[in-house]
Amino acid sequence: MSTEDKKAAVTKTKEKKPKTEEEKKGQKPTVPAGSAPRKANQKKDRRGGEKEKKKSMFTIDCTLPVKDKVFQAKELVEYFLNRIKVAGKTKNLGKSVGVNCDDGKKIKVSAEIPLAKRYLKYLAKKFLKKQEVRDYLRLVAPNKASYEFKYFKMESGE
Repeated sequence: MSTEDKKAAVTKTKEKKPKTEEEKKGQKPTVPAGSAPRKANQKKDRRGGEKEKKKSMFTIDCTLPVKDKVFQAKELVEYFLNRIKVAGKTKNLGKSVGVNCDDGKKIKVSAEIPLAKRYLKYLAKKFLKKQEVRDYLRLVAPNKASYEFKYFKMESGE
């Protein structure tokens, strides 16, 4: 066999053969009668079933600043409602994001869309800067799903 014959044999094996008769005729394959096409926003998991939407819950503990009357938790809730962006727009929360204050000390944020915990920290820090208390308060994560406000340790020195 010459080298040209070998190259021709290799290229023939690399060519993809049509799988169905419809593809051989140049037509698009049809969807079987029992299955409907998926919507664009639905995803499948590894086993072929539909993925459930993950609902994320975050809490922000405001007990220290509320106890010391630095600010009210309701003010932070109002700030979150006005500033959280959904689909690139503020004040567009709808049913996808919920922000509520239960006892005046803890804020709960629940989201059906992907919402980063880091984004809540960013907004809370902006709120502290606006209230001019950013130099005294910080946001600390005690666990995976929550934040709490703590004071910076100030040294009494001259």
